[in-house]
Amino acid sequence: GLMYFGNSNGILEFDGRTWRFIPVKTGAYVTSLDCDKTGTIYVGTQCDFGLLATDSSGKLAFKSLADSSDKQNYSFNVVWKTFVIDAKVFFQSEEMFFVYENGKIKKIKPETTFHLAFKVNNEFWIRQRHIGLMKYEAGNLVPVKNGDFFKEIGICGITLRDKNSSEFLITTIDQGFYIYNSISG
Repeated sequence: GLMYFGNSNGILEFDGRTWRFIPVKTGAYVTSLDCDKTGTIYVGTQCDFGLLATDSSGKLAFKSLADSSDKQNYSFNVVWKTFVIDAKVFFQSEEMFFVYENGKIKKIKPETTFHLAFKVNNEFWIRQRHIGLMKYEAGNLVPVKNGDFFKEIGICGITLRDKNSSEFLITTIDQGFYIYNSISG
């Protein structure tokens, strides 16, 4: 199989013997990668996001999705997280996040700024600074139960305690760990 790695100039593809470089926009760091069930690789970079698609020579090349959309209304810096969840792809920056589905892009802007996003039990969760922990549900951003507890607490990880549990271990930047129950909050 093939392995893909983001670096400070593009994407590295490794087949177990040979490395191949796939460039993105000049000077853009690749900050996040994810792939869907079909093997399509989605990419988050500085001021851009997209996917790897076969070019005219038959090789994978970076294709910007931000360029193909209404870019003048997109003011964002780094796409820190990229997640494939079912038929949707989420690209998260501090200024907004994008949902790519069926060839269309929807943008969601925060009231303040976004911190980090997480794939939690096959759902997209995100912390909004000064508001708290939220999730994307039915096309909207909604608070999770008691999510405002984290409005001033930076979260750096969320992990399901075990696959049959409704409890998550939330790792914070400087406040330790919390057990969060998705049913009771």
